[in-house]
Amino acid sequence: MLNEENKKIDSQERINYWLSQAKEALERDGEVTYSPFFHKILETESNGYFIAAELARLLIKEYARHDRYRLEVGKQAICNERAPQVSMRELSIFVRC
Repeated sequence: MLNEENKKIDSQERINYWLSQAKEALERDGEVTYSPFFHKILETESNGYFIAAELARLLIKEYARHDRYRLEVGKQAICNERAPQVSMRELSIFVRC
C-alpha cells in the first residue's frame, strides 16, 4: 500500500515538473507546442503514458478557460515510434497579444 502511495507521489512530481516546463516555455516564447513534450515524456519517463495524458489534460484545463490564451488542436495525428499504438492531435497554446 505504501509503495503505491510513493508511486502516486512520484508521478505527481513528474507531472508537475513537465507542467512547469511547458508553462515556462509558454511565458518565454509566447507559445508552446505539446508534441515535443509528448515524445520526450514517452522516451524518458517510466510511467510515460499516464504522465503524457495527464499533462495534456492539465494544459487544456489551465489555458482553455482564459481569454489571454488561444488553443489550437491540429487535424493530423502524431505518433511516437516507441509507442505506435498511441497517437494524439497536435496541441498548441498561444499567448494572445
